[in-house]
Amino acid sequence: MAGRVILLEDDEGLRNVLVRALRKAGFDVRATASPQTVETWLRRGKEDLLLADVLLDGENFITRLPQIMRLQKDLPVILMSAQSTARTAIGAERERVFDYLPKPFDLNHMIERVEAALAPLKLKQADSSDSFGLIGRSGAMQESFRGLGRAVRSRSHVLLLGESGVGKQLAAEIILSERGHAPDKVQRLTRTHGAERVFDQVETGGCFIALRLDTWSDDSLAALLDGLDCSARSEIIATARRADFSPALAMRLGECRIDLPPLRERAEDIPEIVDSFARQYSSDQGVRGAGFSDAALKRLEQHAWPGNISELKNVVARAVLESGRDQIGREQVEFLLDSSPIEAITPGGDVFDQAAASALAAGDSRQSSLDALDRALIRAALVSCAGNKSRAADKLGMNRNTLARRLSDLGLDLD
Repeated sequence: MAGRVILLEDDEGLRNVLVRALRKAGFDVRATASPQTVETWLRRGKEDLLLADVLLDGENFITRLPQIMRLQKDLPVILMSAQSTARTAIGAERERVFDYLPKPFDLNHMIERVEAALAPLKLKQADSSDSFGLIGRSGAMQESFRGLGRAVRSRSHVLLLGESGVGKQLAAEIILSERGHAPDKVQRLTRTHGAERVFDQVETGGCFIALRLDTWSDDSLAALLDGLDCSARSEIIATARRADFSPALAMRLGECRIDLPPLRERAEDIPEIVDSFARQYSSDQGVRGAGFSDAALKRLEQHAWPGNISELKNVVARAVLESGRDQIGREQVEFLLDSSPIEAITPGGDVFDQAAASALAAGDSRQSSLDALDRALIRAALVSCAGNKSRAADKLGMNRNTLARRLSDLGLDLD
């Protein structure tokens, strides 16, 4: 993960150690013992991250942070300090420092935190035309970024979990791309792919697989994994809305588990995401709006966002298109939210409303949604009838042959 890092450390020995570790990890590093030199570098050009010691020749660097932030307001800062005091930690938090590392620290942990701080930059670089909202400084999103960093460095199977519309597909593509695989060349498997075809690919040079677990039965997925386990070349990147499959499958797939949070749990990221979407849409459509007012952004932060990032992107696109060069105000945002195809459904509301909102946000077809409902109903009926298909068919209001055909259509081979 490349990035331009400024290292501010007055201990020459430690500074040399950190420079070597950062460069070995692939970062472009400039190091100094002088805060004034840091300010000069920031005035001359944009940097990606500042890694700085707190105490520099008796001066508390935290007092300089407001001035540093004025030179580059979105610069991630990681502080290091041998004095692990509450005052230092509180000062770091007050100045919105990305992280605070008490000395001594493990070099691998330091590299991991640098990668996490630079993850939003990497996500923007991965697809500058559409970051799909995988940006933000909230604690929930930073935890996801740390998981993405671990996934990129390893060759383990990855399980991406999250509601519809949170960006699981983009996250999977970023992991594959960073591992050196072109996402458009990756085999995306559905339950309609024959096992023979899959295993042939494994034997002829590797199989890099993206699975949507929501479309698989536990039995079919277990059979697929049994066949793939024989090949060290297989790398599975799987996505699911919920971890409601069997614990055994969760253990096999969850070597590296990443939870992508719903938008309602990281509302503080919304202004940054809105700005990103607005700039993208303005560029794509050749329009130049005046942006969103503070009141409009506040209203967006208060919305429940049942459709997550997908819904927010739709609202931003409509707002930019309709506003022209006028600033987008709270009243316009209210109108767009009221007319959104996805109603503001709060968690715990009617389960069918929730399912419909998720399907619309994900762009799922009506048929795929009906298939998902049938799959759940049939499983529940079979469980309640102890696997007896004739009794389950009666409970579902269909004959046994119709149930057998539907089981085949849905990939539910329960014999």
